[in-house]
Amino acid sequence: MEKGNDARKYIRVDDTSEVWGVTFKVASTSLRESLPPKPRNYTELRSGDHVRIIVRDPRDRMVSAWRWFTLNVNSYLPEILAASPEDHEYILDKRAPFNEWTQTALRHWNAHWAPQTEIHPRWREFELIPIYDIHKLGWGHKKKTREDNSWEQYYDEATLALVNEVYSEDLEMWKEIKDGTDTRANRLL
Repeated sequence: MEKGNDARKYIRVDDTSEVWGVTFKVASTSLRESLPPKPRNYTELRSGDHVRIIVRDPRDRMVSAWRWFTLNVNSYLPEILAASPEDHEYILDKRAPFNEWTQTALRHWNAHWAPQTEIHPRWREFELIPIYDIHKLGWGHKKKTREDNSWEQYYDEATLALVNEVYSEDLEMWKEIKDGTDTRANRLL
């Protein structure tokens, strides 16, 4: 996957002066609608800042990206269009089946499906929040693309192996939450 220039990081100072980070396409759109962020780079974080990262299972995230682009998006992805008009057309094809779509999409870096650990390379320093917890925190997120919570039914063996390889570090991040090895204590810089 070729990395693009849109790996921006959104960080916002809330009313209690805590700082939290939102990873692209892991609920970022809904959160920005309810809590507009103030862009701030990691290099600008101060000692003692508290950063939360919303973590999503990357296998589920790919299903949501596919559903979003094949059902909802009427726009375009300029960097992918420039690199490969054929791939761009396929990524936006409403008839594209999941497994073929995923293999095509993963030939290109895009913020919608870039590994979270690339966007948050220092994730081990920050508090991890599973995506399914954010509604409990009153952050205004609503699921927009599909009702089911199961990603397993969408994958064939080859696509699952590819996604597991591309997102190996993201799966490590997700495992911390799922296995309870993340203490959920505030991680301060």
